[in-house]
Amino acid sequence: MSDEILRQKAIEAIQDIYQEARDKKIKQLAEDYITEQYAPVGQRVYCWEVWDDPDDDLSSYTESGMSAPDEADYYSWSKVTHCEIIKSHISESNDETGEYCVDVHCLIATSEGTQADEDEDEIYDIEPNDHIIYVHIEQDDEGDYCVVGTEE
Repeated sequence: MSDEILRQKAIEAIQDIYQEARDKKIKQLAEDYITEQYAPVGQRVYCWEVWDDPDDDLSSYTESGMSAPDEADYYSWSKVTHCEIIKSHISESNDETGEYCVDVHCLIATSEGTQADEDEDEIYDIEPNDHIIYVHIEQDDEGDYCVVGTEE
């Protein structure tokens, strides 16, 4: 084998190693985002209706937040009780722009209730459901990867 062929094979091997390490880092970032930000166990989300016009019984919209509303006649809540990553893979990759999409398959279970259930055990446990969450990742100017969005 000539020196040029050996050099080319060495370059290809190094590129493969780099790509494997980069892909592993990107997938780990997506998985960590799901378990720490998107659906961390113990996270509770509240939903309630807001009535815009007190004279109009038909005009309302739904709001949600991480804490119970101060001024709502009725609200419901959902709490993450289980989040398990099954697998993930990079479905879209653009090395030139530094944009990636990771498909994360996971099982997420919740319990649900209303303000009447706040002091009781969470009766409405929901079995884990299979979710596919698409995590969008971009590489910034310093070469760091960051999550820029999710879709389910």
